[in-house]
Amino acid sequence: MAANTADQVEPTLSKATPDECAAWGWLMLRAAAAAVRNNRPNEAREYHRVANVAAAAVGQEHTGSYFRHWTTFGPVTVGMKNVEDAMIVGDSRTVVRLSAEDSMSPKAWKRLGRPSDDNWNRHRLDVARAHARTRDLTAAMDELKSVRRNSPEWIKHQAIAAETMQEVLKKRKRTLTSDMREMAAYLGVVG
Repeated sequence: MAANTADQVEPTLSKATPDECAAWGWLMLRAAAAAVRNNRPNEAREYHRVANVAAAAVGQEHTGSYFRHWTTFGPVTVGMKNVEDAMIVGDSRTVVRLSAEDSMSPKAWKRLGRPSDDNWNRHRLDVARAHARTRDLTAAMDELKSVRRNSPEWIKHQAIAAETMQEVLKKRKRTLTSDMREMAAYLGVVG
């Protein structure tokens, strides 16, 4: 449905407004998410390629006038969604590698704009889980603590945060640190 709608509203890039490019780009990201979840990686890559074109046309993170419920759209958001797709298919090493790129860092926000808090926090939870799966438990805890600092109530309701904490607890070979015990209690994780 997202792909069909995107085909119908595809803008002429030389004349398109940032709102039009952003809406079209988000439709492509939704189509990519559906494709990756349905084990259609080639389709997902193509949708991401087109979303990157839309993000390049917008130039930076953009909050549109009529799609505020979709938050922001731009190069950082497209990059985060690419990381999310890698996490969905279980490619933790790619998640860690992509998330470390300069274009995905808060330093890039000066140039590219800031993504929405929800998208950024969700992205950082994917990164935390990837670190846990690659056995970098310190990095996983750093990510969880950062998200908790930024959005303490939000993280309590995120299943991925609790699942990541559970993975950290299972993989920890030594005594739990005080940070681990505190985070587990905060997220209601027993283990």
